[in-house]
Amino acid sequence: MRTLALTLITLLAVVAIVTAQQEPIPVSEYRGNSSDRERFTEAMRSFVDLLEKQPKSMRGAIAYINGFRFQGPCVDNRRVEDKSFAEFVRSNIPSKYRKRVVLVPSDQWGLLEEAEFYLVPAGTNLPRRIERIVEPPCCCSEISIDGRNEIESGSQKVRYSLVLPMRSKRVTANPNWVVSSGKIISGQGTDSIEVDLTGSLEKKISVEVSITSPSPVCGCPTTGVFTTRIKR
Repeated sequence: MRTLALTLITLLAVVAIVTAQQEPIPVSEYRGNSSDRERFTEAMRSFVDLLEKQPKSMRGAIAYINGFRFQGPCVDNRRVEDKSFAEFVRSNIPSKYRKRVVLVPSDQWGLLEEAEFYLVPAGTNLPRRIERIVEPPCCCSEISIDGRNEIESGSQKVRYSLVLPMRSKRVTANPNWVVSSGKIISGQGTDSIEVDLTGSLEKKISVEVSITSPSPVCGCPTTGVFTTRIKR
């Protein structure tokens, strides 16, 4: 009975050792974006140098996940997977090692480009795919108005224009203009209006424009305000 127990313990110990050996060996990692991929190239160079020193039975593996990019103008907030990183990873593996290094792409994409470098001994499983459940940040374009900061008393007509630094085809809803003094005589519902100040006694007038939000979830600004002083 005692012999059987020792045999079982020995078998369990062997199973534990074998199981422990099924994990690849992490050696380095990279996190960044398209503007600093030089760091990835440096990481790849170090990884290949390390792999060169290993027995031929040792393979390498790179688990990676693509980042995202905004598609179209910032105000659209249309986010898509930036697949250029996948090609960048593949192209950075020296041709000598292409058959020895296995790529493990993720089926998701995240806030950053990520890569994890592993050594994979013979009989060892490949690393798991990188998984990230994230909501990329919003990108909002500020709304402003172009007009005259100051006008002389007696000026009758003043023009104001809507300014979106990153113009979007999706912002097609008619802009709504409101002025605190004077009268909009042309342009309501367009990017530019003309205001008649005949008879206005105010020292300043406030002009406000509102548009329909192209991305309600992001809470991007939908109004812009401008003030013109009237010299008396």
